Amino acid sequence: VDIFILVSVKYDFAEKQYRNQVDIAKDIKTLPGVEEVCLVTGVNDVIVRVKQDSIDDLNDFLINRLRKIPGVAKTQTMVILKSIS
Repeated sequence: VDIFILVSVKYDFAEKQYRNQVDIAKDIKTLPGVEEVCLVTGVNDVIVRVKQDSIDDLNDFLINRLRKIPGVAKTQTMVILKSIS
């Protein structure tokens, strides 16, 4: 299963727990199955291309790995149905 995941960063200045998107992107890059991590403009801060063996593995990746990284506020997952070259 090939997936794109849009990530929004939590900028928590009030709590003094600020992490910039570069540091968060570096943490994401270390996760198993991550093929590419890009900083982007717009509503989201980071886009991640991931490969997982199954939807169950994707679910585990999202809940137990990606969303536990400090500074990850929100994710939006898009399963790639077909890639056209």
